[in-house]
Amino acid sequence: MKIGLGFVFFFVLFYVEPLPIGSVPFAVLWKALLFAVLLIGLYISPRGRALPRLTVWGLLLFVAGFFNESLAIDPFETASTALKNAYIPILFGFWLYSFRDTEKGEYYARRFIIVLSAFILLSTTPFLLNLLSPLESGYDLSLFGGGDTVFGFVGIFQNAHGASMTLTVASATLLWALPYARTRTTRMFYLALMAVGLVASFLTLVRTGLAMFASALLVLLASSRKRIHFRLALVLVIASVPSAVYLFETSEVFRLRMLGLNVLMARQDVTLNQLGSGRFLYWTTALGQFFSSPFQQQIFGFGPTLAKEYMFGAIGLRIYAHNGFIDILQFHGYFGLFAYAMMLREIFRILLTLPRSNPYFTLLAMHLTAYLIGMLVQGERYFLVDVLFALSIVCAKLSASFSAEENYRRRNDYFHASAK
Repeated sequence: MKIGLGFVFFFVLFYVEPLPIGSVPFAVLWKALLFAVLLIGLYISPRGRALPRLTVWGLLLFVAGFFNESLAIDPFETASTALKNAYIPILFGFWLYSFRDTEKGEYYARRFIIVLSAFILLSTTPFLLNLLSPLESGYDLSLFGGGDTVFGFVGIFQNAHGASMTLTVASATLLWALPYARTRTTRMFYLALMAVGLVASFLTLVRTGLAMFASALLVLLASSRKRIHFRLALVLVIASVPSAVYLFETSEVFRLRMLGLNVLMARQDVTLNQLGSGRFLYWTTALGQFFSSPFQQQIFGFGPTLAKEYMFGAIGLRIYAHNGFIDILQFHGYFGLFAYAMMLREIFRILLTLPRSNPYFTLLAMHLTAYLIGMLVQGERYFLVDVLFALSIVCAKLSASFSAEENYRRRNDYFHASAK
């Protein structure tokens, strides 16, 4: 009963996110409120506890987001961008303290990430069954030879990229969780949800999510010692290659999306700058605009609004660079880039403190790799993706606090102890 009510509550919460409250989307309002609550929770945590270094560097990156000229031009966009950068470090710090204060903290963190992944994948079913229509639209498939105006899958995720990236990361998480399911029924449930999630992700026709899933799959193959992981990952790889080749040859919509083209561009000679939906052009233009700006402006960057204006002046499009690392450099300058690099360093440090035999090594390595791929080719941050990533870091950090003897004792039956 509680699980059902929780599903309905969060489904409605994410479904209505695009609706405006005044001039501000509901999504921004409730996440800003959540951020304030988390900051208060960190502030009133037991004295004598220093903030995790990951959280400290993340807070510095958040603060750096306000020291730029875009704040005076569009304070809402500037604050929203700074807030998105703070999701992972703030959630990590809050949950690390919260779960440490309970005897079964690691169990609850692990259970949270699995239940959340299941919720994400299960949320697609009303849309796939045409029982509900999304409040936002995905890709217009008519631009890729799809005939009448039909839109790609979006679900509760506001846009196609958010849907693709969230669904593939949740699918990868349940793939990791398969060996630790207690019953065959639970495993079959996870497999069914993964299948639904991957189908929905494919229907978004977004390449970023598929690239993130593929990278997570390769990490799983390389690091996990579980037979079910190897067998299922191998099946997915073997099945996906011929399927992709077949669709590329027979479906114009699929072929044009994978090439980053549309029906108009397909009739012209394609240049290097047009491949990858123009990413090479966006990256070089954004970097050129940054390094040609005054050095004083480079220290803290010029923020998201001016970055789009500079891009518009150069190529006629008000867009970001489609690369999260370049965006951080543009928006927050050298100071923000340094804080972000130190934040990443802390995540790598947590990962490398774990032995490869620890299941959380694989989980965090999968999420970290998918995150870096998403930052490299897209850059936009999505809340549920960052929530899952933060939980994977928390699980790894809590596990790293166990002694070597305790980890060895728990290795063969790592996840089967139930909470009292």
